[in-house]
Amino acid sequence: MKKKEKKRIQIYICLGVSILIFLFSYFLIYPLVLDVKEKRKEVLAAEEIFKQKTAVVEKFSKVAEKYQSLSSETQKIDKIISSDFNLPKSLLQLEVLAENNGMIMEHISFGDFKSEKGLSVVPINIELFGSYNSFKNYLGAALKSIPLIDIRSINFNSKEKIEEVYNFSLSINIYSKKAVVSLEEESKEGEEEENID
Repeated sequence: MKKKEKKRIQIYICLGVSILIFLFSYFLIYPLVLDVKEKRKEVLAAEEIFKQKTAVVEKFSKVAEKYQSLSSETQKIDKIISSDFNLPKSLLQLEVLAENNGMIMEHISFGDFKSEKGLSVVPINIELFGSYNSFKNYLGAALKSIPLIDIRSINFNSKEKIEEVYNFSLSINIYSKKAVVSLEEESKEGEEEENID
């Protein structure tokens, strides 16, 4: 009997230890395993976010490099576009260039002033009289002396009974960073400045 009791005690002890191990595993180790799995998911998500942010930083770096490479171009354009645009001065300059290149300015008119992308645009229509070579020289001089000019159209026809002399119609745009005012407004501003002095 003693052997049977010893076996029973051993069985109870083994069963109790097994139950204790199961309970210990279920209440202590299993939650830790679940917690480790959850932490692993969080780490993987954080790594994915890190990869995405790294990709964004790389794209930003490329954009910044491209901007730096283009900044010299934008600085050149800023230097070209006049910020101290003076309409009467530009008109006088166009007239003097015509005279200096053997052209006669017959008429000058303006379209509606407009602003596009931070620039003021002054559309100007000019009627000139002279030879083809003089006109060609006039255009070259105008393109060199007026910072940013855009030729919209050129038309010409022959002057009556005079060979190699033409009437030229030139439509141009002059660009400026300064807001453009009409000639009347600009002359009023000039008169006010003179009255102050």
